[in-house]
Amino acid sequence: MLDSYSRFESKLQRAANCYRVAYTALLALNPDGSWKERLQVLKPTDLRGPGRDPDNLEDAKTSNGRFEPSWIWLVPWSPQEQGDNQTEDEFNHSMRTEWAQTRACMCRWKEELLIIQEEMRRVLAFFEWKSVWWLEQANRRVSLEPSVQSGVVAYAHKQSTLCLRMAVRYAAYWLPVMKKCQITPPWSSRYRIVSAHVGVDNSGSEDEDEEEQDDNRSDVGEVDINDILDFD
Repeated sequence: MLDSYSRFESKLQRAANCYRVAYTALLALNPDGSWKERLQVLKPTDLRGPGRDPDNLEDAKTSNGRFEPSWIWLVPWSPQEQGDNQTEDEFNHSMRTEWAQTRACMCRWKEELLIIQEEMRRVLAFFEWKSVWWLEQANRRVSLEPSVQSGVVAYAHKQSTLCLRMAVRYAAYWLPVMKKCQITPPWSSRYRIVSAHVGVDNSGSEDEDEEEQDDNRSDVGEVDINDILDFD
């Protein structure tokens, strides 16, 4: 989902750069031409939809009657751009349809973002629950010999610790990415020191990555799980 948004943003910026280059060329070739009545200097704030954005604080404070759409949605099309068999009303209708479809995709991306965050939370919640479950299994069998009983208890505690370490490992990969996207999940405080002990870097050669992964594993082994996870 984030990759799709990044690709869309890249296409938007490429289109804006192409327009600015064309505008500069027209300004040099025909500075007093009639094209200046239709085309204006494209500012970063002009790159927005024709309607109010409910997520934008400035748009949210503006009523529908006072909202001013970007000039790019108000430029009349020339006969050459409209085509021989398309009127301006037909073109405006097609543009409204295209905008509605694009907005629906944007809303769907937001839903996907929330779904991904919920899936992350559930993965960590499962490992935390599984850790507690293994501890509960440690003393279920009471009719065993002391040597066997101690082995069963040790195995249950080992599995419990592995579940917690898997949760720590996932959080170590997810939190830096979410931080770059300015996302702070509610469970981030439960893994507050993970990023300080575990570094995730995808750059470098494969050998370096393997060495780094080994280092990361040793770092996790040095972290006290009870210091990372604050169970109530």
